[in-house]
Amino acid sequence: MLNITCFSDKAKTYNLNLTSQRGERAYAKLVAQNEREFYIREGSKLEIEIGREKRQDDYNYFSLSDSNTLSKKHAIIFWDFEKMGFYIKNLSKNKVSNKQPNSMQIQIDSTDLAINQDPIRLENMTCLTIAKIRLYFLLPLDVTP
Repeated sequence: MLNITCFSDKAKTYNLNLTSQRGERAYAKLVAQNEREFYIREGSKLEIEIGREKRQDDYNYFSLSDSNTLSKKHAIIFWDFEKMGFYIKNLSKNKVSNKQPNSMQIQIDSTDLAINQDPIRLENMTCLTIAKIRLYFLLPLDVTP
């Protein structure tokens, strides 16, 4: 077990086992506060979309929530082969409303990631907030695909 803290949250304990429930090994794992998990698995494109759609057996799509504050294709996490690391890019198409001004915002630790901004590198235990949903990006000790 691994204890990690994000901002003013109380310490959270997450299992850093990077083997999926199906026994597949993974390069990275996303764990959300809404108890959803996603593994970037061996054999995947090393590029995953994050959004609100429910896609059966799509190993390159993480359905984070079905809330309308999340776009169908809100963000993408990908492996950059030149820079040898995972990166995230904001792809949100949702419009900002006065009622929910931060709904399409993505934060990486305490840094905002705007829609047209260059991707930001993800490190082990990075805290992400996507459409007000907090999740953690976890890596094994050796992340080279």
